[in-house]
Amino acid sequence: MSAVRIIAWLKVKPGKLDAFQETVTRLVSMARANDPGTLVYDWFIDEKSNRSLVIEEYRSGDCLIDHIKNVGDSGLAANFAAAAELERIEVCGDITPEVASICKGFVREGGVERPQRCLFYRAIVAL
Repeated sequence: MSAVRIIAWLKVKPGKLDAFQETVTRLVSMARANDPGTLVYDWFIDEKSNRSLVIEEYRSGDCLIDHIKNVGDSGLAANFAAAAELERIEVCGDITPEVASICKGFVREGGVERPQRCLFYRAIVAL
């Protein structure tokens, strides 16, 4: 198994729901066009709580890294950061040190790692 799966919980910033949904729509279009290693990229929203859930799956850690680079190159990362805050991320599968470092970077606050907000799970067995 070399796939990497991510489940992330986000909080949409006050007054930013429309901007968030527009950015997410653009992210999915970008992934569809440029990330052949992205297998699942599903976004969900609870408009009452302004919370979002994203479920992602990549063919490999390298495909996840390619996706992150594509998001950075697209300029959408700044739009995303302006509209939402990552509350927690769980990464499952074959997690390389580079993938772990990148994911930990998403939950740093003021340069301080928040390990309780970034969890890693190694595969035991899969279908």
